[in-house]
Amino acid sequence: MKRITFAIAFLCFSYLSFVLIPNRWVETFVFNHLHVNGDGEEAMNNFYLLALAIKLLVSALVSFAILSAAGRVLTKQK
Repeated sequence: MKRITFAIAFLCFSYLSFVLIPNRWVETFVFNHLHVNGDGEEAMNNFYLLALAIKLLVSALVSFAILSAAGRVLTKQK
């Protein structure tokens, strides 16, 4: 794929996967498996920031995997 097409598709897939990943799954993972520092409101801010960062990372990885697979399929067809 061309670079600009890849960039636009990456942004679109990242946005779609970010919206489609349920918040509850990410928040449950953070709550059960990661330690959040802070007290009171600071801890809640750290918790939600960590959940947002994980959700962004997962959505970027999902979109990159989809585009990598699509790129391999398209290059094999030529």
